[in-house]
Amino acid sequence: MANQYVNPSIAIPIDIVTQYGTIHSMKPYSLDLRARVVGFVEAGGTKAEAARHFKVCRMTVHRYVEASQAGSLAPKPYPGRKRKLASARLEREVARRNDLTLKEYAKALGVCPDTVWRRLRQLGMTLKKNSCVTPSGTRCSGGSSGGRSWSL
Repeated sequence: MANQYVNPSIAIPIDIVTQYGTIHSMKPYSLDLRARVVGFVEAGGTKAEAARHFKVCRMTVHRYVEASQAGSLAPKPYPGRKRKLASARLEREVARRNDLTLKEYAKALGVCPDTVWRRLRQLGMTLKKNSCVTPSGTRCSGGSSGGRSWSL
């Protein structure tokens, strides 16, 4: 076999940590590697040899050869989900009224408070606690959050 198949780009594993544990996933292999694997088999190599040579699973080689015969080696779309709360929308709401609680933002935006909290953390916003107590010891009126505001 020719040296054109040496040094394939291998997918890099990604560990996604959630509150429920770690999910191990991988990025799809590059289109270039897929083409080289199929080219190796079409040049006379066996699927098992291709798997060993490119350090991929034998079933991966089978899938690539079948996909090539079907007409496309492109990987399937990477799974994901649509964001329920756009960053710009939350930033506008916080700029308009930065003294609301998470529950109040959630109600105004139609999402749950956890969604608001996650998005605020992603935006780098923090809750600033203002000392809103008058000299007589009573709380200042103004917002329902008791003298707190969101800021960058």
